Amino acid sequence: MSVWASRLKAMGLLENLLNRYTPRTSGTPVFAVIDTGTTGFNKRYDHIIELAAVRADAYFKPVDSWHALLNPDTNAVSTTRGTPPPTSALNPAVGVTRSEAS
Repeated sequence: MSVWASRLKAMGLLENLLNRYTPRTSGTPVFAVIDTGTTGFNKRYDHIIELAAVRADAYFKPVDSWHALLNPDTNAVSTTRGTPPPTSALNPAVGVTRSEAS
């Protein structure tokens, strides 16, 4: 087989590989970002209290999300955040201000 024939064969294989590639469309999950919420950084005394994940597409747009509280303890949250337990038990993303919570 000549050099040109082998190059053409290699190019044909490459073209076949490229033709099999299907571009990802918007909304197709590609990767996930995982986040944890802890009571501190000491592995002996502190623990994970919240897990969250967001799946995103190839354009970094969120496709879906999930979160869960793990053994939520208002005392642990209040000590971490420095606020009294009734206020710290509220999720700040809900839009409730501190004055409304009191």
